[in-house]
Amino acid sequence: MKQIISLFILILICQLAVAQNWMTERYFKNGIPEAQTIADTLKYEMKLAQGSHAGNFVFQRTDNDSWDSLQSLRGKTALLSFWQSGCLPCVKELPDLAKIQTEFETAGLVLLLITPEDKARQEKFFAKNKLSIGGLKGTMPYSNYLPPFQCMINPTGYIVDSDGIIRDSWMGAQTYESLKNRLHEFLASKK
Repeated sequence: MKQIISLFILILICQLAVAQNWMTERYFKNGIPEAQTIADTLKYEMKLAQGSHAGNFVFQRTDNDSWDSLQSLRGKTALLSFWQSGCLPCVKELPDLAKIQTEFETAGLVLLLITPEDKARQEKFFAKNKLSIGGLKGTMPYSNYLPPFQCMINPTGYIVDSDGIIRDSWMGAQTYESLKNRLHEFLASKK
């Protein structure tokens, strides 16, 4: 058993090294010197997403099992959070997202929580953790995550304006204050 675990760890380290090398080489060849690590590369791609059209990905709603799309949110500001129940930073961020949804709902904010987990697993998770979050909850397999949504780290968040343009993006859990500041900054820029 120890040999299998050791082999698995060795394979994982090799895969990370190959990914690191490929991503760094890809960006150095394209003249992007700040991309020195995978984290730098991901941050760079998140910056690229800002200002681009969010597209029209589809997700399955967990409230009524129907299929919905980002297009249906046009005319509203959307706060997208890509998360998973097994991700501790995601779990820690969810209550803050719930407070943000309540506070900014009158400003036209729609919270959209997307996870690759199915409805049953989400419902069990929310019940077990006694979480009640407004907004939309959806499920979408990772294979459907399309650019500009680079969600290699959970949680990953985006603010999409009423015209479907990505205005802000981040990787990693945000605090209530950080989310609030991001939204205030975005709303102030609209005036």
